[in-house]
Amino acid sequence: MPSTRIDYGNDLLNPGQRQPSGSVSIDAYGLAQAQLTFAVDSDSSNLTDVIDTYSLGVDYPDDLGFTMKSYKYHLSSAKGNVSMLTVDYIGVSRGVDYTDAQITGVANTMAQPIETHPNFTAYDARFNSGPLAGTKSSPQNNAIFIPVINPVTGAPTNQNSFGGFGVSDTSTQNKKAGIRQYLRPMVNIRGQILFGFTAVAKAYKLANMSGMLVHDTGDLTKLIAPVIPGGTDPYKKALITSVNIEAIGSIESGKHVVKATYDLMIANDTIGWDLDVYQVAPVSIFS
Repeated sequence: MPSTRIDYGNDLLNPGQRQPSGSVSIDAYGLAQAQLTFAVDSDSSNLTDVIDTYSLGVDYPDDLGFTMKSYKYHLSSAKGNVSMLTVDYIGVSRGVDYTDAQITGVANTMAQPIETHPNFTAYDARFNSGPLAGTKSSPQNNAIFIPVINPVTGAPTNQNSFGGFGVSDTSTQNKKAGIRQYLRPMVNIRGQILFGFTAVAKAYKLANMSGMLVHDTGDLTKLIAPVIPGGTDPYKKALITSVNIEAIGSIESGKHVVKATYDLMIANDTIGWDLDVYQVAPVSIFS
């Protein structure tokens, strides 16, 4: 009689005999992971069957109210022609089958043309005084407005380009002279969501939205809560600048989850993103 039957009381064929030890962990965002160990017969044909079985994504055997499937394993040799198979499972404990967004953010500044400043043409009460430049008919701070010449006719057009702030013609310095840019406040947010077995299509929808504005406030709340910009239609201030996806598990059998890592750039509350340049995503990710 083989020693495996003597020690374990059965032939330890695929899928193996579960051992008493094991663990389950669920983090604050809803990511669920578990680990179990199985004793299996070390015969090569049996090991092949075991590897094939667990590679295709086997359900975690205990009912925890949500689904976890095997996605990786480790084999180690034991005495008596036995191998110990340690299996890792992954899933999502949330009923919607995707985790809460895990976000980090950086508030920094970005150099922008002074012409885009909200206090450039008309006074914005958030600032000490203004406007910075005004208009051609009412220039401020020695602002220079240069008529745009039609390249075909050589005649002036009705449009003007900004030529900067001129120097003072008195002994009093023009503090605006030489200013051509300003540092615009900008918030960049990185998020990560794990989409479960029934929700992977949502991850692929998100990946196709890089370069677009978020579809609606509902999507924005899922992606970056609690960092929601203020004002009307805040989703129009959130530009998806990159999306990286990683499939975890058996793609062949369709039993895999997808980890999506994405970056959003939040626009200035006053100007926002130009909707003639940036498209609002045509469909929702989460609804």
